[in-house]
Amino acid sequence: MEDLAAELQQALRRPQLRHLAVVEEAMGTQTLALLATLNVEHASSDQLAEAASTPTTRS
Repeated sequence: MEDLAAELQQALRRPQLRHLAVVEEAMGTQTLALLATLNVEHASSDQLAEAASTPTTRS
């Protein structure tokens, strides 16, 4: 496990290819928008699960 951790650290410390700053900014904005969408979907699934587990009464 320690060997794998060391290998990952070395890989993450190597210089990486970069995009133009404006492109990286746009990608960050898109990522935040996708995360916001994911949060909404998660909340919706929680509400659905709660509604599905709530007993209903029929008249």
